[in-house]
Parts: sequence; structure tokens; C-alpha cells
Amino acid sequence: MSCVSIRASRFVMSGARPLTATGTNIDCRLFQRLCVPGRFDPKYPNQSFSSRTECEEKHHLGRALSRSSVSPQEQKQWEAMTKKWPREWNDAPFENYLLPSAKYEMDALDDIHRRSFQANVLLEIRDVRLPASSHHPSFTRLAKHRFHLICYTHADMIDAKTRDRVEKWTNESWPKARCMFVDTRQERGDPEAFNVVYDGLLHHIETKGGINTALTVGVANTGKSSLLLCLLRNAKVRDLIPKKKVKVTTGKKRHLKPGKSPEIKDVPGKTREITEFMIRQKPRAYFLDVPGITNPSFFFEERPEAWYGFGAANLLPQSKIMNADVELQTAFSDYLLFCLNRDKNFAYVKKIGLEKPTDDIHEVLERLGNKYKNLPEDRLTLRRCALFLKLFNTGNFGPVILDDISKRFEPFQFRDSHFQRKKFLKKKIRGDDDDHYDDDDDDDYDDDDDDFVGYDSEHE
Repeated sequence: MSCVSIRASRFVMSGARPLTATGTNIDCRLFQRLCVPGRFDPKYPNQSFSSRTECEEKHHLGRALSRSSVSPQEQKQWEAMTKKWPREWNDAPFENYLLPSAKYEMDALDDIHRRSFQANVLLEIRDVRLPASSHHPSFTRLAKHRFHLICYTHADMIDAKTRDRVEKWTNESWPKARCMFVDTRQERGDPEAFNVVYDGLLHHIETKGGINTALTVGVANTGKSSLLLCLLRNAKVRDLIPKKKVKVTTGKKRHLKPGKSPEIKDVPGKTREITEFMIRQKPRAYFLDVPGITNPSFFFEERPEAWYGFGAANLLPQSKIMNADVELQTAFSDYLLFCLNRDKNFAYVKKIGLEKPTDDIHEVLERLGNKYKNLPEDRLTLRRCALFLKLFNTGNFGPVILDDISKRFEPFQFRDSHFQRKKFLKKKIRGDDDDHYDDDDDDDYDDDDDDFVGYDSEHE
């Protein structure tokens, strides 16, 4: 997760031309591009900033994903065949694997709430494949009182048509929010693709008042550190920050020191400590790389499709025991197949070598990993599940949205029962003799508090 803070000038002159990140007058053509409807013009609050830009379609979206391998005749025939197939996922999560949030996540969430009292801009990082599920319920209240920017990562996994669907759904569910779509893969070599994102983010922070701090949040493995890395590369190319001294030590005063770039790894929970980086030198702007916050277990219990979606998209922290659970990995693959059929995305049929769509995950898995047939049955099934999920996570099935965005998002409602003290049974998957929660460390929660742990509603 991340947080951008800026020491902006207190001097504001009415009618003054807008400033770029360098502090000079902005190029007129760039400003026109930033202020067209759907970007920064306050006359269009219901539009998403950075929507349908040439930058997104040129640098971020997966243009090749628009090429379908299914003919119109086959599409029509298969849609009729799958018309009566289930459209609701009712399987409950595996109870043994519904663990409480890690301590470093709880500490990070407390720190987010402390910083939120001084922030007027909320930058929320979501995975575009899970636009609803990757919204942590604790962030809902934070967004109500601040300018809300939604950054959808993994934009290389969707095309322009799918981007428009997600954007329309976002505008209907969060009318006051604005969204952008970015591809933050580490191997990218075009930092200039983030010019609009970089300038746009700083523009909003500088114009929304307060102490010019953007609070950046997101669930685990959505690409927060990757976005930071792309912004740092962009700033270095434009000579807006020193080449080496970008890491900051906090105390009474900020001090720059040489530091490595944020560590990027496609595993949930890689970032566990809060680290501050400078992304602009004059006027100074800072970015906090903060751990992601996994949704609470009671959220997954009430919305099981979110838990299975997290597992399929690699957003769910999984232990070695979970990775070796054949039934669990098969269930994640089964949910992916369900989503493909629900949205009438039949690209998997020809990619895997089937003759027609199917709702039987075992029939799908049998077509994969034939070169591993000599492995024991359990290991073979695990290998096949991994291959099926990898095809999805590498874009081989075209643009896939795991959440059902045919209906408006329903905010999650916290209840007192969610926070009642529970005595959890010891589970082997933890590998220790301690209960999941220590009763002495449990907090009491106010009946009217809509947020998760560590939040005091009196400060709002």
C-alpha cells in the first residue's frame, strides 16, 4: 500500500496557470488533455479521470485480447447451450483456511486510520479482474469523506471494451469517484507511459486542500509497490528526483538516504514494513509503500465468491498446505470456469482443445498437463490446476472479470456479531499451538462504527 504526501506552497493566486510536477507552467496541450471531461474538470464529477485516453489504449490495455478465437456462429450457439447454467456461486469458503488478518496488516490498517484524519485524497489500488472484491470494506468510510481515486492495475489483462464496462460499473457504484487503468508489470521499459498518471495524481493532491496528503490503500498483491516503482522510474527519467537518494528516514525531520527500489514479487504479503520514498523533489512529494490488507474472514463468509476469486487471481495469501490441497486448488479452478461460462467467455474451449463449453472442471483439467501423466494422481491434479490458473493469469482466455459487474456494488455492512470475541480452535495449518486470536488483545467496537479495527468515528 502507499501514501503520497506533499509540502505544497501556501501561496495560491487566483487565475494562476496550473503547475506541473516541476513547478513551471504546464504545457497548454497537456493541460487540455488533462481537463477534458472524465479527467480533472470539476464540472464533470461523475466521470472517471483518465478514462478512454490514448495513453491507456497505447501503453496499458491489452489490445491483442480483443481478437476472439470464437466465431460469431459458435458464440451464438454456445450462448444458447449455456443459457440455463447457474449464474450464482453458492459454495462456502473452506472454513479451515479462513484465517484472521496478520498482525502486520492490522498495524498497517491502524496507521492508515491515523493518517486519514489529515488526508483529503484517497488513492485506492484495485485489481481490475476483481473490481468489487478487491475493495476492502474498511475503505468504504474513508472514501465517503475524501476525493476518491481508484487505480485499476493489471490493465494488460483487459481490452478497451472491457475497460469501458468496468468504468461504467464504477461510475454507477461510486458516482463521485474517478478511475484510471494501468499496467504495472515490472518488465515494462516505458516509464513515460505514466506521465499522465504521475501528473494527474499530484494535480489532485495539490488542489484538494488539507495538508496535501494522498492516502493510498489496497488489498494484498494488487500492485501497490509496482505502481510506486513505475512512478519512481518516471520521476527519475524526468529528473524530478535524485538518481540514488529516494528512500526517506522518518523522525522529527525527513532525511533522504540511498535506498533500493521497492521489492516486487507476485506473492501476497511481500510488503510487510512501511517505507517512505520521495517521488518529487520540488515541491517535495512522498510515497509510502505500505502492506496490503486482506479482507476479514467474515467478509469472505458472507461473500464466498470473493474468496474464490482471490484464490484464482493470486490475491489470497496461501500457505504450503493450501497450495498442496487438491480439493482447494480444484475449487479455485472450478470458480474460474464458472466465471468464464457466466460471462459467455468461451475462449477456453479452443485454447484447451475442447469441442464445446463445459461446466465440469474435471473435463477441463484432463486436457492439461498430459506430459505429467507419470506423476501421482494428486500431484498431477495440482499441476493441472496450476496450469489452468496460469492460463487465466497470463491473459490466454482473453479479458476476464471474475466479479459479476452486471449489477451495482452493494457496500458491506458491519455488524456487532462480526466483532464478538470468539475462541478459535487450534488448526494444523498454523503450525503452532496458539489460538488465532488472543482474547486479551481483542478490541471493543462501537455499534455505529462502520469501519474495521482501530478506527475512532469521533474524529470524522
